Amino acid sequence: MSGDEPEPFAGELGSGLKDGPQGVPIQHGVDGNSLKLHDKPLPSRGACRAPKTSLHNGGGFGVHRPKQGDPGSIVA
Repeated sequence: MSGDEPEPFAGELGSGLKDGPQGVPIQHGVDGNSLKLHDKPLPSRGACRAPKTSLHNGGGFGVHRPKQGDPGSIVA
């Protein structure tokens, strides 16, 4: 980890919508990782948006923040 800014994303993002019994779930995926949002029925409140994530290739994820005590540095 050099502390340099990461390269811009150059991969391909897939998205999809499917009509289901509880509404229309939204799914996004890249490199085997996915995020799905769907309606979850709540008897007392109607429904809420519930997220589900699947991370199979997490190597591309990183946190870019200053190192503790050194606001001028970046930790990747």
